[in-house]
Parts: sequence; structure tokens; C-alpha cells
Amino acid sequence: MINFFRKKEVTNKADSHQSELDSLMKVCRTNIQSCDENMIAKAFHFCLEAYKNKSDENGIPYYKHSYYVALIAVNEMPLDEVSVVCALLHDIPNDSDIYKLKDIQMEFGSTVAEIVEGICKIQHVAGQNIASSENYRKLLLSLFKDVRIILIKIAEMLQNMRDITDLENTKQKKFSIEEQIQLANETMEIYSPFAHRFGLGNIKGELEDMAFQILDPQEFIKIKEKVHGTRKEREQYIKNFIKPIKEALDKDELFKKHKIKFEINGRAKHLFSIYNKIHIRQLPLEKLNDLFAIRIIIHNDDIKYCYIAYAIITGIYELVPDTFKNYIANPKKNGYQSLHVALRGHDGSPVEIQIRTKKMHLLSEKGVASHFNYKRGFLPAQSVLDDENTEEWLNLIKNIFDKSGEPAIDTLLDSIQKNWHQDEIYVFTPAKEFKIFPKDSTPLDFAYAIHSEVGEHCIGAKVNSKIVPLDYKLQSGDQVEIITSENQKPNEDWLKIVTTQRARNYIQKYFKERKLKSEEKGQIIWDEFLKNMDFKVSEKKFNKILKSMNFSTKEEFFTELGTSGLNEKLIFDYIKELLKKLKKKKDKKIKKEDTQTDENLKNHQNSVNQIYNDTKIINQSECCYPLPGDKIIGELTNDYKKINVHRKKCNVIKNLEQQNPSSVFNLDWNNLKFNEYYTKIKIITHNQSNAQAEITKILNDIGNINLNSFNSNHSDEGIEIFITLSSSNSENLKKYIEQVEQSKNIDSIERFLL
Repeated sequence: MINFFRKKEVTNKADSHQSELDSLMKVCRTNIQSCDENMIAKAFHFCLEAYKNKSDENGIPYYKHSYYVALIAVNEMPLDEVSVVCALLHDIPNDSDIYKLKDIQMEFGSTVAEIVEGICKIQHVAGQNIASSENYRKLLLSLFKDVRIILIKIAEMLQNMRDITDLENTKQKKFSIEEQIQLANETMEIYSPFAHRFGLGNIKGELEDMAFQILDPQEFIKIKEKVHGTRKEREQYIKNFIKPIKEALDKDELFKKHKIKFEINGRAKHLFSIYNKIHIRQLPLEKLNDLFAIRIIIHNDDIKYCYIAYAIITGIYELVPDTFKNYIANPKKNGYQSLHVALRGHDGSPVEIQIRTKKMHLLSEKGVASHFNYKRGFLPAQSVLDDENTEEWLNLIKNIFDKSGEPAIDTLLDSIQKNWHQDEIYVFTPAKEFKIFPKDSTPLDFAYAIHSEVGEHCIGAKVNSKIVPLDYKLQSGDQVEIITSENQKPNEDWLKIVTTQRARNYIQKYFKERKLKSEEKGQIIWDEFLKNMDFKVSEKKFNKILKSMNFSTKEEFFTELGTSGLNEKLIFDYIKELLKKLKKKKDKKIKKEDTQTDENLKNHQNSVNQIYNDTKIINQSECCYPLPGDKIIGELTNDYKKINVHRKKCNVIKNLEQQNPSSVFNLDWNNLKFNEYYTKIKIITHNQSNAQAEITKILNDIGNINLNSFNSNHSDEGIEIFITLSSSNSENLKKYIEQVEQSKNIDSIERFLL
């Protein structure tokens, strides 16, 4: 064992750095529970001893860099004590004349040694200007031994970029212009995206701003001057915007009753983010109204207070349509949770609002690193990988480089950036299996990726527990569960929906094989039908039948018939009635029989509920959202393949009964069930604050109800609140309406109806 205190000069030297060690320890005690102070002190003295009297060309002691990296690791991320130790030791194997990796392993164990070795490999590759793809692969693959390798490397890059961009720092001279540009490019292409994936929002923004300053200094200065020039006006605008929100939250009964504390603050967007907005939106900086974001941080882990706050602020300011994003119910892949919405200020300018708990805020600022310390003690080395989303993403990158062979460096960088910049999406099965798809992929692509049979019988999907249609565009982090039906078969429109070549090939193969068999099978079905007829069907009559059903040729009809695209009973009953009509000679009689035919066809359609129930292609109409217990009407679509269910008093169905009566039929709830029931509710109140609190509380008490939309506006009747809810159990929705109706803060409640 090395005796750090064996020599008097070592002890004296250590004493001279006591204030630095005290500062580091103070931060460690604050951010690390049950911190091992002896191990950190030992690493600090080991670092001093390793660089004994060694300084760079600017006269700055070598240990200073490692010390600042350790401070970033514990204060700005923050990581655990092992990370602090590794940050203090990370340069020693490459730069020390006294100690090497074997000494670190002997003194601090194999875990610390492996992390330090991983960081050294990255240092070594970076020092070679990334001359080969093989070295680049080593750089990225090295992080998979322990996730803290890349986190400490991010901390080191942050310190290096601060040194470079600090004009008063003599250490800036340590890097040549070429080295500064190289580091800035690495920051933009590698470390900033890594920081983003780990949820280190502040660090990502600072890294991008500093790289931007180096790579495009003129544009950086131009934007910086403009932003600073309008800062006072924008800060005053935000201050005025926040004031009524704070007053409303302070007065809220539930917040007061439960002594819920909160904080509201506005933050300026980073300069590189502003630069991107200018170029993406093609607008001058003066026209950008969302340079600030307002955060409402609730000092309570109960998420219902986030929803209450949301309800309150949307009653104060106008909601910008289609801006509500519920990252609490559906967290981002890096674990980020928050409610996002844009509201219009009194001058019409949009302002971004984020509402989250304090725990969520810590995660958004510190990212994956916050798992080390939030209300938990020391975690094992690999515990951060218990976050499945992070692990799946790390495995994705590992697979890319394991399979990449020896591509050119440009190709390799392109592969990395495709994943970082969302040219591909990463989604999960219910069993947490990880799958990669091209951007704009749909549930159909997902279904065919599982198996061709799953794809062929796919009727929809649950994405993050919510039912979505086949053409829904999947997003990274989505959890996808495919819904199938034995009666479902592919249709040619699917080729317009799918993105992957695999899905396209299977669909085309299906239709190619079906076409070879369909005419023969359809002809057999047709011949069987004719055998049971008491009269013959001439070619002329057959053509009239085809025309009446919108078929161009008999081959097209046989194809549909042979592939079960048509309901035989319904179609043949229709044809029988049509043939009877065609046998009549007089126009008057034809007209009379025509009416009778329509009536007969409608009678047959009365049984469509049973015929089509097995297909599961039954929709709860959005115009009226029927629920079990309502009197209902069915609407049969023109292609005979789908049924829309309406409430009997729905105005849409009343119009259909007049315009196209043959498509409307009686329906009941027997054997009829939806996977998810929706309802839209209109509430009138004169006490918005209390009403919104009551609405949210009841929602939370009943449970298993999703809040899909929430809007409010003022009317002559009072304050109108419109909410859309969904649940797998319709009784929950009925119970919710009943309980809200009993509230003394509610003047009236009714289900919305067009």
C-alpha cells in the first residue's frame, strides 16, 4: 500500500490544498448521501502526488483540471462518490510520471480502475484526431463497461470548452486553433447529443453555445448582442405574464389546504437554440416570441397538483391549439417528465409553459445522473442501467458499431448522427423488446416486423396504452402493443401507410398470391349462388349488377368475393332483390320495387351488428361518443367494411337518415364492446378555480381515466370547461360524470353532442 503521509513534505503539500479539498467535500456532503469522505480525500491526495509539482506550459498545475472535472461531476450532474474519485484520477495513467493504472487498481479497486481505463481510451483516441474508424469504434464501445465513463467524459469536455471560451483564462492558449475547432466539432457531433440523451439539459445547452462560439464566432456575437439588447423588455414581459399565475395558485383552495409550495421562474433559451429557431422558422430574432420558457415547479410528488396548476393557468390565458404535451403520462425516452403547453399572452404572443414536480425537475436538469442521489443512497456501479430506456438506447449504439465493420469515418459519423438526429426511431414492445424503425413508421410496420401473420391481421395498436389508428406515426420511446383480429386482411391502401421495405414486400406478396386464387374462388362462390337461383342471369343483367355495386369487371368482383372482401349474405340478398327489380317491365313498378328493395336491404343491414362484430372494425363516433346505456344507431360505410356507432339523438346520424337511409340501421349493445371508451364533457361554472380543483380531484380519486384534452373559455352562461376523457371501463366515465354533477362548484354538466 502507498503511504501518502509517509513524508513530511507530502503532508505539508496536502495542507496547502486543504481549502480546495474542503470545498469539494462540502459539495459532496450536500449531493451524495452517506458519502465516503475518506475515499474522496484519498483520491484527492493521490491526484496531488501523481502530478507532484507538474504544471502545463501556462504554469497551471496539472491537478487543477481533474479537480474542476470532479466538481462538475458532483455539483452539476451530480454523480456518485465513485464518479468523483474517477474524475480526480482520470488523467493519471496518461499524464503522471509517478502512478499508472495498476497503481489505481491497487489503491481503489477494479471498478474505479475500469472506469479510469475507459476514459483514458477516449482521451487517447481524441488525441489522435480520430484518424480511423477503428479508433472511433473503441471510443464509443468503451462506454459500455460502465455508463459513468461517458458521463465523466462529458464533464471533462464541459471543462475543456469552458477553458477555451473563457477569454481571460490563460489555459485557452493550451489549445491551438485547430484543436479548438476539433473539440468544438466533437462537442456538437458527439458530447452534446450524448448529454441530451442522458437528460442533461443545462449541460447540453452550454456545450452547444460554446461550440457555436468557436465554429461560427461572427454569428454567435451577432445573436448574443441582439438577445442581450432585448433582454430587459423580455424579462419584464415574462414577469408580467407570471404575476396572475402566481396569484391564482396562491389563492387555490387545494394548494392552501395542503400547504403546497411551488416556484415559478422564466429561463432564456440558449443562443444556439435561438440560432436554430431563426433558421428553421426563417424569421428574424425580433419576431421570435418564445425565447423564454416558464417553469412551474411543484414542491410535492403528487402529480395531481401539476394537473390542477395546468387547469388554473389555462383558465387565465388562451391555449394555443395542439400544443399540450403530456410527458408525465408518457415520459420521453431519457426519462423526462413534464406537462408542456403554449399560452397566448394578452398581446397574443405565445409563451411556453412547463409544469412538473420537484423530482421531475431534478431529472430534467440532471438527467439519468439524478438517479444516483434522489431520495436514495449509494447505488451499485451498473444501477443507472436499470433505467430500461437508457439501456436500450446504449445497446442500440453498441449494435450499430458492432455491425459496422470498417466503414469510412464519414459513414461512421453519419450513422451516429442519424440515430441522434431522429432519422430513425426507437420503440418498445410491451415486453420491453427494443426495435429500430425508419422515421414515419406506423403500427403496420411494427406489426410486420414482429411477423407477417401479425401484420396481416393488424387492425390498430395501443401506443403508450392509448388506441391509435394504423396510419399513426410512431415516435421514439413509444411502447407499442398490436391489436389483431382473425377477420382482418390487408388492403391495398396499406401500401400508402407503411414505410419499411419489409412491410411493403409482405403486403405486395399477399396481394400477388391472393390474385392468383381469388378469381377461381370467387367464380366457385358465384356458381354456387346461381345454382340456388330459380332463374338464369344473362351477361347483360350481370353487367348491370356489377355496375350497381361499382365494379368495372367481373374479374374485379370475383377477386373481392374470393378474398372475403364482401359479405356474401348481404351482397347476395342485395343481388336477389336487384334481379327481381330488373325483371319488372314498367317504370312505375320498377320505382315501387326499388323502394321495396331499399327496405329489404335495410332490414338485412339490421343484422350487421352480429355480422361485423367479429371483425372489430367498429368505431365510437367522435361527433357524439356513445356509451353503454345510450340508444344507438349504426352507420355502415360505403365499402361495407366498417361501422360507426352513433347516439340516436346525434345530429350527424339524423342528417344521414335523410341523405342516405340505406346506410343507417338499428343497433344495440349486445356483444358490442370497445377497447377504449371516450367521452367529451361540457361543464359550466362560475367558480373556475374551485371547479378545476374539484374536477381534477375526482379524476384522481376514481383512477383509470385518461385526460386527453382540457380547454376553457368565457361565455354568457359563465365559464365553459371542455374535457375529453377515455377509459377501458365505461362505468368509470359514468361515475366521473355523476360525481362532478354533485359538486357544489359546478352549475351544469353535460356530455358534448354535435
